[in-house]
Amino acid sequence: MIHIARYVVVDIETTGHRPNEGDRIIEFSAIVIEHGEIVHEFSTLVNPDRTIPPFITELTKINSKKVATAPYIEDIMTIIASLLSDSVFVAHNVQFDWPFIQSEAKRLGYDFDIARVIDTVELTRILFPTLDSYRLSDLSEDFNITHDQPHSAASDTLATVHLFLEAMQALDKVPTSVLEQLYELMPHLLSDFSKEIYTLIQKKERRNEPLSKSLVAFEGLIFRRPIETEILNKTVEDVSYPHTMAEKENLIQQSFSNYEPRPNQFVMMDQIYDQLRLDHHQAIEAGTGIGKTLGYLLPAAYFSQESGKRVVVATYSLLLQNQMMAQDVPRLQKLLPFPTKVATVKGRTHYVSLNKLSVVLKAPGNNYDEFLTKAQLLIWLLQTNSGDMTELNHPGGGKNIMYQVTSSARDDGSIFEEYEYYSRMKREAAAANIVVTTHATLWLDTVSQTDVLGDYDHVIVDEAHHLTDSARQFLGAQFSLQQTRYMLNRITSLHKENTWSEMKKKSDLADSLFEIGLTVTSLDMELGHFFTYINELFLNEKEKRPGAFRVALSDGEKATVAQLPDHIVVSYRRCENFYKVLSEQLLEMSTAKSVSEEALFEIEVTRAISFIKEQQQALVRLMTEIEPEMVVWYETDRKNTRNGSRLVGEPLQTAPLIQERLFQTNKSVILTSATLTTDRSFDYLEKELGFETSALPTLALAASFDYATHVRLCLPEDMPSVKQVSVNEYAHALADYLSDVAQVTDGRMLVLFTAYDMLTATYHRLNKDKKLDAYRVLAQNVTSGSTQRLIQQFKRTDKAILLGTTSFWEGLDIPGEALSCIAIVRLPFISPEDPYMKAQMRRFKEQGENAFEKYALPQAILRFRQGFGRLMRHENDRGIILVFDQRIDNTDFGQAFLHSIPSVDIVKGTSEVILPAIAEWLPQTTIIDH
Repeated sequence: MIHIARYVVVDIETTGHRPNEGDRIIEFSAIVIEHGEIVHEFSTLVNPDRTIPPFITELTKINSKKVATAPYIEDIMTIIASLLSDSVFVAHNVQFDWPFIQSEAKRLGYDFDIARVIDTVELTRILFPTLDSYRLSDLSEDFNITHDQPHSAASDTLATVHLFLEAMQALDKVPTSVLEQLYELMPHLLSDFSKEIYTLIQKKERRNEPLSKSLVAFEGLIFRRPIETEILNKTVEDVSYPHTMAEKENLIQQSFSNYEPRPNQFVMMDQIYDQLRLDHHQAIEAGTGIGKTLGYLLPAAYFSQESGKRVVVATYSLLLQNQMMAQDVPRLQKLLPFPTKVATVKGRTHYVSLNKLSVVLKAPGNNYDEFLTKAQLLIWLLQTNSGDMTELNHPGGGKNIMYQVTSSARDDGSIFEEYEYYSRMKREAAAANIVVTTHATLWLDTVSQTDVLGDYDHVIVDEAHHLTDSARQFLGAQFSLQQTRYMLNRITSLHKENTWSEMKKKSDLADSLFEIGLTVTSLDMELGHFFTYINELFLNEKEKRPGAFRVALSDGEKATVAQLPDHIVVSYRRCENFYKVLSEQLLEMSTAKSVSEEALFEIEVTRAISFIKEQQQALVRLMTEIEPEMVVWYETDRKNTRNGSRLVGEPLQTAPLIQERLFQTNKSVILTSATLTTDRSFDYLEKELGFETSALPTLALAASFDYATHVRLCLPEDMPSVKQVSVNEYAHALADYLSDVAQVTDGRMLVLFTAYDMLTATYHRLNKDKKLDAYRVLAQNVTSGSTQRLIQQFKRTDKAILLGTTSFWEGLDIPGEALSCIAIVRLPFISPEDPYMKAQMRRFKEQGENAFEKYALPQAILRFRQGFGRLMRHENDRGIILVFDQRIDNTDFGQAFLHSIPSVDIVKGTSEVILPAIAEWLPQTTIIDH
């Protein structure tokens, strides 16, 4: 590790963020590092000579009493100045700590200089570009750094020291040529570790340090060497599937000593192995705890080895696909007595293009985020085997760079083709026994015949309860105003002086760029008018239904243009014409010699042509398509912002596609999920997939968990009816009830909503509840953070309440005591006024069927079962499920929900009955070990 300076790592706690408006330091901590060792420490509380705000006390645990006898900042500024003078100032978020100290020093008449600054947030973003979070507490957990007191300056400083040393070790391992490229980026970054880089370059050159054999240097880039592959075309003679229970137990226990046999998992394995071998289709519901993923991966591996045939496994979510490759596949490969190749396949736009990246890295950047993204990409190439850009945690302002380096057909045939990650992925898929992909990629391969998955006719579909959803999304179309305007702005930049000034001077481009600029401006204005007119329809609908965020434009019976007012149709025709003109202009310009001579400009033009074509086709489909019957609606975000608006269209029927492209073209299709049945019947699934009743072989395997002794269902009877009170009144009553429950459960509660306005109102009520001051309330789309970030925060907080809507009903995996209570506010029916639901209900009625029983109820039951399944993730989990919707107990259809879940004890009554029952049922609260 390189040590060339005196580093002072600093952290401060303050009364706020504005020193010029009276905020002051309340704790100062510094650690001096020389030659990689801690040589001096200084830490003290500071009397700010002003009141410490309550929220700061809550955050830092520092109150006015604690600092009453502490020195004032003027008493220690001499010490601070001597520590920092001519040293390298290191901090986690240096833009806060250093300006604050500078301001305080200036106020007190001190004038001293530091050598330079290094921000460990930026440093770790560059050197560890795939981490989920760069908060100090999260990084400490990632690197096993002891950090017992977050927001204590002394603890934060020590954690930052260890993080800084980790980063310096990582920098030491970076190849020379990459260090040289990072050195060029230094002037554009917040940190200045150019001296460290320069010294490392000199050291490595003196040693003539060779490049690692795992890396390849080619055309100015260094990246990981591709894995050698060969096409799958042979069987393994001595493979024998473990038919008996004893054989399976022995096989698995050899690799997993704590494995406990699950009889239904073995039944699932045998069934899938036989159906693959016999070329039969089947639907298998695998209850929670069976070990579904291993239940299909193991027989798929044996079948592939014995037959020499590939098996494709498709999941609905990228989350499950990634989880399978990270956790389940390594376990499978560990226990099998033969080598099995498993490849993962995603859509082309997931992969980085080395061809484009080699161009983009040499181009000037426009802002800080772009330079940071370039630095991240340089390091990421040394780490990634997949080239999947979703691995990279890049800053928001770097999306232009990511857009420019996305793989496309333009990369086929380039000098990088052998090394391109998309090409590697296809080679790995061709050599794999099992290919893991998503429903979306499966549809793309089967319908559009992209041949990305190789040859196969045996398919396992996981999360199969979403198969019709994925088919609808594939067959449908979307038109996003925000995405369109982003692309139009990129096209506009082609003729801006500051971006492409040299290109504009080219005689063969000047006129073209000018005309394109005019067309883009006209199209942008007309799209604004078009969406304004449609938004007026939405606002009219919102007056009738305040909670609405969608309005139907077409019910599927006629084309959209035939169902809209004339002035909207006229505006659409203008947009269509501008799209046509712009497409022709871009195509004509792309043939100019000057374009092919400027690689980055050519990338932009090619992307623009492709995007304009896609958007034009999507808009035309949404407005004019009749076959298949397309339901089209306009939707906006919750704040009704114009850029959050989009048009969406989905077909009413997907069964013909599913039958023709999936079941009829493959010898064996296995469908599996924890939730395929409704009221213990596969009828709904079969009808949705286009099968006659009982034509699809089915098997329901009960959950391995003992729900009866681990789960209690509570049905409160003293809540008001949603229909009898306002949203705010109900939310207040609900929040008060949840508050009482949370104090019994110590938080550890997930609350599932079906309406965002109800969630928001409940959150605000809970957040103001003084009884919950010691609790953390998290809410989807209200508190900051992505879904995964909220889940991580929930897991790491001792007393947490998490409120979620749609995506939180399934896919969450929070085992153990971190989650001990699930509250379901309403049975998850989709609103009958939802455009798609309304059209489907009409279709069923026209066929003489009960739309509620045949469509709306089964969908709600499947969603309810998914929500119910969030509670028990391990066999020893124990908890409570609260259902506040009284229809589950006092209606006939409510019984269908109860029949669809495992048999558990039910407690009904007022809070005087429910709360003691919860306290009696749950184990004694323990502090969660992080």
